[in-house]
Amino acid sequence: NCYLIDASDGSPGDTWDGTKFVKPEPVIPEPVRDLAAEIDELKTRIDSLARL
Repeated sequence: NCYLIDASDGSPGDTWDGTKFVKPEPVIPEPVRDLAAEIDELKTRIDSLARL
């Protein structure tokens, strides 16, 4: 599958299956979700340190 950044009849992230644009499934893998949570936590810590 090739990902199209900019196409006239597709949105960014859509895949072209040869006949039509296919919307990507918004499935976030578990490790990515864990990482996102860690990043949020770090941002919160940085914000609280910045307020000191």
